[in-house]
Amino acid sequence: MNTFRTVEREGKLPVVHVAGRFECALCPVCARPSATTNGTGWRDVIDVVRTLVITLSICVRRFLCEYEDCPQRSFDERFEGIGRGGASERALAWFADLARGRATRAVARDVGVPEHYLRLAVGAARRRASARRAGHLGRRLAIDECSIKRGYVYATVFSDPERRVVIDVAPGRDGAAIWAFAGLYQRHQRARVAVVTIDCHNAYRYMVRLAFPHALIVADAFHLHRLVLDALAKVRRRPPPASAKTNAAMPGFPRRPVTP
Repeated sequence: MNTFRTVEREGKLPVVHVAGRFECALCPVCARPSATTNGTGWRDVIDVVRTLVITLSICVRRFLCEYEDCPQRSFDERFEGIGRGGASERALAWFADLARGRATRAVARDVGVPEHYLRLAVGAARRRASARRAGHLGRRLAIDECSIKRGYVYATVFSDPERRVVIDVAPGRDGAAIWAFAGLYQRHQRARVAVVTIDCHNAYRYMVRLAFPHALIVADAFHLHRLVLDALAKVRRRPPPASAKTNAAMPGFPRRPVTP
């Protein structure tokens, strides 16, 4: 692409106006070149130049296929690395690297782009990382978090308790990790899951209800045992009620005999 103008805006992303450098374009159906245009339009795409986030304002030309045997009469000019979305593939890959182990909202605020672009980038990176390691789903599924670097980097582990195997590991410990894992399987495959064992994380519980609507959500034994012990400790530390002290001080109240 040829750059012919750059506009600096205070408090906003700089705008770079670009256009195609070739007079012809290939038809997406017949793959033959065409030089006949039928109008132009402008399209804004977020891109990254080194570490600078910019807005590409692309002049997109509309071409007419010059061959009568082609079913595609007209088509838009296409550019490498820029799809139908609002961000380029290079920008999405860079956003995914920045958001690795961090909150997408904080990264979006620091970079100055909408938050949904970070979510798309992280989801695409997780699907690419997990596509080759997608395992078989059984009747039971266990989801738990683990610390790769304590206090900094976390991951979500998906395992099968019946087969005692790890199915997949996704970066992060939020609901997006479960959604990316569920996206690797079709609806009928996810419907076979009858029981999902998770900890008491609210983000996990909410996303499991969406991804596995027919499954029964069960708290794992470790966190359930810890909650019971915490509840017992609170009861033991609780002071006795005031009514018990008042009844003990009243005359005629039966007292426990004191053994010598």
